[in-house]
Amino acid sequence: MCQLMGISCNKHAATTFSFTGFSARGGLTSDHVDGWGIAFYDGKGCRVFQDDQPASQSPLADYVRQHPIKAKVVVAHVRKATQGDVHSANCHPFQREWLGRTWVFAHNGDLGRFEAPMTCQDMPVGTTDCERAFCALMSRLRLHFKDWQHPPEWPELAPVLASIAQEDCAADLRWQALREGLGLDTAGGFAALARVAGQADDPLAAPAAALEAQLLASYPALEELA
Repeated sequence: MCQLMGISCNKHAATTFSFTGFSARGGLTSDHVDGWGIAFYDGKGCRVFQDDQPASQSPLADYVRQHPIKAKVVVAHVRKATQGDVHSANCHPFQREWLGRTWVFAHNGDLGRFEAPMTCQDMPVGTTDCERAFCALMSRLRLHFKDWQHPPEWPELAPVLASIAQEDCAADLRWQALREGLGLDTAGGFAALARVAGQADDPLAAPAAALEAQLLASYPALEELA
């Protein structure tokens, strides 16, 4: 599977040290050699670098390692392909523009034959299951916030993702919404996960219960949020 690196700071910080160690996973310290990418958020601006070469050998990755690009939020990914060819179109993070903001998405894992409705505005460029999941989520968010003139922030996004996770819709989309909701809002996301895990007739009950147990074993304090 792929590997991810995320950084969130209250002040602008360079990632040369962190990315140097992480990019070594792309061929030196691990076998994630099927491409890499990194996104730097600086206020409204977002710079994305991607390459389908191994991160440890890519001249573009070497540029990022040697230049202290400062940002408050950084998302990086090294790929070990399970679906889709080794190609620049299949490198994470994927990106889309919505309401004047660049939204990026990177994922670790195999979603199988992910199928969910999406609008023509959010069709995938590459052939990965991860990008299909991103497009499906973006389509649902565009629909929910269709009358908005400014991008929603995470306190507004998290409840929407939690509600998608409990709808009668594609299981793949619900599962991805659960995962994203956990990332945006621990309390709300974990409560939604616990509800799904507790519904025996839900097709997601078993994987939700397994993830709930894994999280509780690692972070016992989550018990208070269920």
